Amino acid sequence: MTEINKELTSESVDMVENTECGLDDVQAEVQADCQAETQVEVQTESQESGEKKKKVLAEHELTHEHIVGNVEERLELPSEETINKKPKTKKEKTKKILTTTLFILFNVIAVGVVLFIEIKDSNFLGFQDVMRRIGEHYEWLLVLIGAFIAHLLADTFVFFAMINKCGYGHRYSLSAKVAILGSYYDNITPYSTGGQPFQMHYMAKANIDAPTAITLPVVKHAIRVFAMDGLAIAFFIFAKTEVSGVVLAGTIIWIIVTPMLPLILMIFSKNIGFTLKMTRKLVHLGKKMRLVKDEEKAIAKAQDNVDSFIAAFKFLGKRKSIILIVGVLSLVDLFAVATYPYIIVRMLGGDGSFGELISKAFYTTFSSGLIPTPGSSGAAEASFYNVFSNVAPEGTLFWAVILYRVFTFYLPILCGVVLQIVDAILGKHKGKAKLVKKEITWLSQKTINNKNR
Repeated sequence: MTEINKELTSESVDMVENTECGLDDVQAEVQADCQAETQVEVQTESQESGEKKKKVLAEHELTHEHIVGNVEERLELPSEETINKKPKTKKEKTKKILTTTLFILFNVIAVGVVLFIEIKDSNFLGFQDVMRRIGEHYEWLLVLIGAFIAHLLADTFVFFAMINKCGYGHRYSLSAKVAILGSYYDNITPYSTGGQPFQMHYMAKANIDAPTAITLPVVKHAIRVFAMDGLAIAFFIFAKTEVSGVVLAGTIIWIIVTPMLPLILMIFSKNIGFTLKMTRKLVHLGKKMRLVKDEEKAIAKAQDNVDSFIAAFKFLGKRKSIILIVGVLSLVDLFAVATYPYIIVRMLGGDGSFGELISKAFYTTFSSGLIPTPGSSGAAEASFYNVFSNVAPEGTLFWAVILYRVFTFYLPILCGVVLQIVDAILGKHKGKAKLVKKEITWLSQKTINNKNR
């Protein structure tokens, strides 16, 4: 029995050195588990030792410390050191400058086209006249600022509620940063695709375990999509308004396409066995394409990553309180943004049906969201100009477009830039998040390495 224990200890140490856990106490844990639960048949032949090590690895249960300490590395999120260690090449710098220049130029052209069309109108109001009119209705400017703040706060408390539910306590500052920077990156990337990946990275850098960091933006997006489509459809039905065929077609496509990703995730999370099987097949395909060297190791790692993500997704998906909180806050967020056009029209001295203008706002958002430009630049201006051309007070349509884009596009970018400057001055992730509960709350939902939990 003594010889068996010694060989088991040796095998366990070799196994741990080939994994990414790298903890000093793994040897003692594996030895204790083997003594209590199994008696492993040890083959002395050196040809079979490799196969035995793989079996021990497959049966080894990941502890809470493994997941918290090394999950970021296992999911291959880049570390701060890695990012800072590799300086940008001259080609990358040139590409960034060119991209930024084109981004600014595109927005200037979009605004310039609207101005060129509107300035021909003999009733066009100059800057001073518009400022005077806004001053006459300053209370609506305050309401518009309040709506923008409500939008930011609602988004902030969505992340605050989910971070707290996953065991990391009350993180007001982190939640606000994640919300603001997510909006910033959404507005500078095509199809608004940059916000979620950056939010995942930012939370992981703030010491939140990677599966949680990856899952929170996805869960928020899934609930938000259904809340947004439901709210918009309700206004389309009960506050009907006429729009062009192009805008209507774009809106219909948006409503059909946007729920697809959340629905796919829900389907895969319901059938974990099928999902893990598909993961194995994808890794095997990578092996055939010579993208994967060690197939078995890659399969074990990929399946554990997928299992962790699904566990976190299922944990939050089963919490009705979180779904309700995120759903209500998403409705507040969406409704606040949808009121921008109505408030702007009133601020410029106009009038109109509240419900009708909310419907027009959703038509504008949905139809322009299909265009793959950063922040829907160009498309948003054109869509707003088309939808609100008969609503804005005479001579103010250009200024209505500008004000709408300031609060939906330029102001979120400005907030993100200011926050990044403050982060750079004060130091990123000051006061990193710490787990306040005994373990990460979604661990109980894991399928792999969870037999004894």
